[in-house]
Amino acid sequence: MEKTKKSNHSRTIDLLSGYDQRTGIYHSLRSSLSLPPIDQPLSASEYVLSLLRTSSPPATAGKNIESLTYLVNANSGESLTYGELLRKVRSLAATLRERFTSGDVAFILSPASLHVPVVYLALMSIGVVISPANPIGSELEVSHQVEVSKPVIAFATSQTVNKLRSGSFPLGVVLIDSPEFLSWLTKPVSPISNPVRVNQTDTATILFSSGTTGRVKGVLLTHRNVIASTAVSHQRAVNDPVDYERVGLFPLPLFHVFGFAMMIRAISLGEKLVLLGRFELEAMMKAVEKYKVTDQEGWLKTGDLCYIDPEGFLYIVDRLKELIKYKAYQVPPVELEQILQSNPDVVDAAVVPFPDEDAGEIPMAFIVRKPGSNLNEAQIIDFVAKQVAPYKKVRRVAFINAIPKNPAGKILRRGLTKIAVDGNKSKL
Repeated sequence: MEKTKKSNHSRTIDLLSGYDQRTGIYHSLRSSLSLPPIDQPLSASEYVLSLLRTSSPPATAGKNIESLTYLVNANSGESLTYGELLRKVRSLAATLRERFTSGDVAFILSPASLHVPVVYLALMSIGVVISPANPIGSELEVSHQVEVSKPVIAFATSQTVNKLRSGSFPLGVVLIDSPEFLSWLTKPVSPISNPVRVNQTDTATILFSSGTTGRVKGVLLTHRNVIASTAVSHQRAVNDPVDYERVGLFPLPLFHVFGFAMMIRAISLGEKLVLLGRFELEAMMKAVEKYKVTDQEGWLKTGDLCYIDPEGFLYIVDRLKELIKYKAYQVPPVELEQILQSNPDVVDAAVVPFPDEDAGEIPMAFIVRKPGSNLNEAQIIDFVAKQVAPYKKVRRVAFINAIPKNPAGKILRRGLTKIAVDGNKSKL
């Protein structure tokens, strides 16, 4: 018996796959989410904060929301309560709305801190598009991202601002570690008679891709996109305690889409986040113990392809995605290969992960030199280092006659990794 159902629109949908035979469209088999009407003016910030105030996630049940801790900096011990978050967002938004108009783009170049979520929420609440970038990116990478996002203002720190001033950017810069900015966070706020109208179809963010297919690309998300994704994670956590983290460890970069989404989700649920700076295993373990980070006691999905031999030894042979995991960072090999191939002495190049005890993996380059070239390892490493962020540096180099590829021209990375590892073992 064919398992189908009829909807109100007379569509025949397969109950197992969600496929509509009439339209050729797949539909979710989960119950529909309750979302605000799309024509209702509503910013992502307003929606997320409304969930915190009006819903009843486990952390806020029977408690004063404003007294709960939102963020803790594991390195400094500084913290931010939800009450402080709400007040600072209101104060900062009131100051910024006098300087910017809806649709302006703000470029944000800052390490993770207690101020960054405040900046994000305040800007989005007044219709300013946020475009965060990697604070340790190279000047070349930052320049490209500024060119893509076309901001009218930049928010940076005293440590990152030079990457903006070294280029020909017609940008004003706000230092979020300056006394002036800190005063904006505590500025008294008067009732606003004409709030900024933000439509759900307006752009909320320009987040950058990881660059797996080349240079990073700016991806636009509307306020509706952020609202819908937040609604999904919020409803799931409220309905299923397994998906709720009373205290969450946060090693994710706030400029990345995953870090941004988890930051927003935590606010909607009243969760507590423990913010880590530079990823170090020992520091992470101490933070887990000190702040009693929630442990789901389940499987950790690392993205590794593994096998267990008959003696019970576990072997990691590849990754599901072609990304190199250097410490807590993802390094796209394609980006490094394009840089290497721009060297006039390089005919072809491939970059693969090489196992490293401290970093997990490091980028290793296989190079096909131009005939007659004396290009050496140090020159290759220096050539790349001048163009990328520190975590993307090539740290090992091997020279080869040809890059192995399949008939479609795809690099056989696993074979190169095996050559590298086996070659290293033979030297031991």
